[in-house]
Amino acid sequence: MKNLVIADLHLAHTNIIAYCNRPFKDTDEMDETIIRNWNSVVTEEDTVYCLGDLAFGKDSKEKLKLYLPMLKGRIILIPGNHDRETVTWYKRYGIEEVHGGEYWKYKPYVLLSHRPYPTKAPYINIHGHIHNNLQNIEPRNVYVNVSVEVINYTPIDLDELIEEVRCGRYRRNEKQDKKCRNSNKRD
Repeated sequence: MKNLVIADLHLAHTNIIAYCNRPFKDTDEMDETIIRNWNSVVTEEDTVYCLGDLAFGKDSKEKLKLYLPMLKGRIILIPGNHDRETVTWYKRYGIEEVHGGEYWKYKPYVLLSHRPYPTKAPYINIHGHIHNNLQNIEPRNVYVNVSVEVINYTPIDLDELIEEVRCGRYRRNEKQDKKCRNSNKRD
């Protein structure tokens, strides 16, 4: 069982293709690719944290009714600014949990949110919303954007991502780096 994360699918959203320079000719190709990519890495036993904006547009509600049952895994939604249906509606079509509010605490010091959420070290904020637009985010904070455009339209392993942030290029302090180096020596 894995935990995976993804944000900003924008299924059925025609204009997102141009807005974010997505490499698809139309929404049918985009939606099919995202669903295929999702199901290629997610099993029925996995949990996927969707950090908002599942779909958008005039046909999105009807499309979601078709698409959600096609997606493998247990889906937990942290709603975005385009997720406007009720909790009951999302659950009827396959979302297992819907968390309201601006963020949801995944593990100690890990916040999952749709928008970048103001945090301070040692917190890690994994978010969407900004798509492939670069923003200047205060350097003492650790933000990781998982919008589909920057993760190849495919959910990524959340626990591996957190470990990469803690032990990789996002070094926050010597104590954390030493812990990561020591844990890597045992491998």
